[in-house]
Amino acid sequence: MLPRGLLARSVLIILVPMLILQAVALQLFYGAHLDVISRRLAGGVAGDVAMLVELVRRENPEDRSWIFREAAWRLDLALAYEENARIQFVARPASLLLLPLEEDLNNALRERVRLPFDTDWQSDPRSIIIRVQLPEGVLHVEAPRKRLFTSTLYLFVIWLVGSALILSGVAILFMKNQVRAIRRLAGAAEAFGLGRDVGPMKPEGASEVRQAAAAFNRMQERIRRFVGQRTEMLAGISHDLRTPLTRMRLALAMLPRDAETEEDLAALNQDVEEMERMTAAYLAFARGEGWSSRVRPT
Repeated sequence: MLPRGLLARSVLIILVPMLILQAVALQLFYGAHLDVISRRLAGGVAGDVAMLVELVRRENPEDRSWIFREAAWRLDLALAYEENARIQFVARPASLLLLPLEEDLNNALRERVRLPFDTDWQSDPRSIIIRVQLPEGVLHVEAPRKRLFTSTLYLFVIWLVGSALILSGVAILFMKNQVRAIRRLAGAAEAFGLGRDVGPMKPEGASEVRQAAAAFNRMQERIRRFVGQRTEMLAGISHDLRTPLTRMRLALAMLPRDAETEEDLAALNQDVEEMERMTAAYLAFARGEGWSSRVRPT
């Protein structure tokens, strides 16, 4: 289930606690602060609408004009009354996703108005239209959205998401630089293991990665020194062997030959030739010419 790469795992270790913290903060905000603010704002609007409904029901039709003027001036609510009308209830989708404003307003209106009503959030982008069914008609109440909605609700969410994205980008860039140094160290170790001379590495990255690069450089130098000493030793031994081999070849050439010793002398000559080829191959290796394709020392 977990990623295999060091970069992905490191970023996961950094991001998971941060995302959990952001989720807890968001849940606390929506579960406590937003819920309280939304219910209070909805309760205030529902209380004003309930008071206006009672005033319209109690006053004479000729005296309703002052109610409309007072509502527009003091409560910032626009009223209209439609005689002998009935509410046409229409199912509408939610207009404010992730926010409980519509549900809280409907609950508050049910609790305080206690009459059939309908709320319209789609017709006007700046207002909410509330229609209340009265015995003689329909009361239309137009309330501005700013009485139910505050921009800080979205600002808080944007701040959480934005900070998470910024911190994620910084963490990814930082860890990418650290992992790049480790990848270079792994590549240098692989190339050196294949016999290529990669030269000393430049220590970079975190202190632990720098320490590993310095240790790799020291190891590389020790291995070069050991290989050089061994090569010099083999070259010296191979060079020293050429003299006795030459004497052995001369001695074999000067031995008397007959039918009984011919086979033994041929085998000895073959062994001497094989040893000379091995010696020549070791000397070629010491000079950096590599092994001869025809020589396979054992």
